[in-house]
Amino acid sequence: MIQHRIAVKVTWAGLGDQMMQMDLIHRIAAFSQGRYVHLPMFPKRIFPDVGDFTGIDLYHRLHPDPDAPPDLPQLMIDLVDLFDEDCTTLLPEEVRSGAVLAVVKFQYLNALPKMQNLYRRIAQSAPFPFRDLYRLGLQGRPSLNPATGRIRLVVHLRLGDTATMTLADGRRLTADGMRILGTDPTLSVRPPVDVARAIDFCRHMAADPAVDVMLLSDGYDLAIRNLKTFRSMVPGLSIEERDSLIAQLEEKGRIFETLPAEMRRVGETEEDTRFAIDTLAAADLVVRTSGGFALMVARHMGGVPPNRIFDLDAALATPDLVRREIARIAEAAPERTGA
Repeated sequence: MIQHRIAVKVTWAGLGDQMMQMDLIHRIAAFSQGRYVHLPMFPKRIFPDVGDFTGIDLYHRLHPDPDAPPDLPQLMIDLVDLFDEDCTTLLPEEVRSGAVLAVVKFQYLNALPKMQNLYRRIAQSAPFPFRDLYRLGLQGRPSLNPATGRIRLVVHLRLGDTATMTLADGRRLTADGMRILGTDPTLSVRPPVDVARAIDFCRHMAADPAVDVMLLSDGYDLAIRNLKTFRSMVPGLSIEERDSLIAQLEEKGRIFETLPAEMRRVGETEEDTRFAIDTLAAADLVVRTSGGFALMVARHMGGVPPNRIFDLDAALATPDLVRREIARIAEAAPERTGA
């Protein structure tokens, strides 16, 4: 039986986005009774050996393809053009015949009825084996933050590319892309993060001796770096005003120092990212802001169930939801409370 092969070529995406794209294409391959072909991760927005560190690029060690034709030609194809309107039949004949490797160019086209139909159809298809691959990767290295035996609560705050700054003339500037939003204070690329309340939440949760709390954040490094690099993209932004904005961001970042050092890791260096991955993968519960990084790592590498992954605003508004899940974990495994 001729088997078609499908891959995804990821370019310029963070870890969470790359994982979402690979999972989607893996499910599509399974749904269409084809074979997923893994292409190496795109490391530039993460770190050079991210594929080995996470185990993701070890895919073919778990799922070898001994029958793969050598030097199979690649056909680049848009995701929306891969299936017919009913999302039941692969369109290109050369893909169906197995004559080419279909390399999907990913698009976020969730609003299209065709894409919504596709997502429904593949929901029960085989997911990408992130957790098995992460464990395989750990066989060759120690975890940078292994489980302590206590109940681990991880709070992840995405700040760097979500920051907005107010210029002297009232215009608002986004850290991501250095875009001018105008003077309306409600305009923002993403909802603002209440860092002070998140830190208070961490303190309250850490008062429980059974709970190991870790706050992770990229901080404002990206916003500061973009201000330094792309000042010329912002009309009317002088060096003096830029330096003032940088000083304001540095001052905002000092709030993290109010938490004990052992309860926080702030920054976006390669080592910070490695530490965050291992910390999230060993979590029992996660409280998170926007973006896919914390969600995908905790859910798919660590196996944290959806009912133990909380939106930050919901957790701050109703912390008893988090405490209830902590109590359930403690009831199921009393040895983890020190009792």
